[in-house]
Amino acid sequence: MDLPKKIITLIVGTFLFLGGFGVGWFSYKKQIQEMYPFVNYKGTLFSPVSPPLGFATTTPYPPIPYIIPDKREYAGIISSSTKDYNLYTNKRYGFELNYPKEFTVGENILGSPVDGKEESGQFWISSPTREAHNDGTISIQILHSKEYSVRGNEKIVTKKQTLVAGQHSYLYSINEYYPGSSNYNFILYIVPIPTYPGKYLGVTLHNDPTNFSAIDKIIQSIVWLQ
Repeated sequence: MDLPKKIITLIVGTFLFLGGFGVGWFSYKKQIQEMYPFVNYKGTLFSPVSPPLGFATTTPYPPIPYIIPDKREYAGIISSSTKDYNLYTNKRYGFELNYPKEFTVGENILGSPVDGKEESGQFWISSPTREAHNDGTISIQILHSKEYSVRGNEKIVTKKQTLVAGQHSYLYSINEYYPGSSNYNFILYIVPIPTYPGKYLGVTLHNDPTNFSAIDKIIQSIVWLQ
């Protein structure tokens, strides 16, 4: 076979290969969509696994049901307590507390697995004075140590022992310094959970000194369920 025929054969073979690959790829994606018409791979909150080959994380389909932990089982019960406060009840960890009604609930999945991290889901509420990403929020998370480990540019300013709902707890004041910007300050209560030895409630006020009284009232309202 002379050179021109070899080139023509190569070109034809390449086009046939690409055409076959394209048809197969389209068929594959169509089959996936038919099998999982409610798939959503946006982010990792719903699914710890990677999407099928060829599906970006922004594919606009809901998650595959059988690989998604049901977040509803982690949701605390929110009800009206008084004219000024709502009652948050968490039966999983056996406690309840009051928080100001003007605060908005941002997340209600305390203790749920998020991004493959066990018990990393939080319950957090946002102050009506909130301005930045975390400023003005009060968060509750599950911790596995009563000692706070500083990260990055953080510095523990004060650490005090205190009694919360009958439990010997710690109150931290922590400063985080960002070069070229203002400091970030937060206070953190670490409270042992009596029904779960080795687990603690971490209650944090993020960079909002105007709400010191709010977190204090939340802490004082904690009651352990029988």
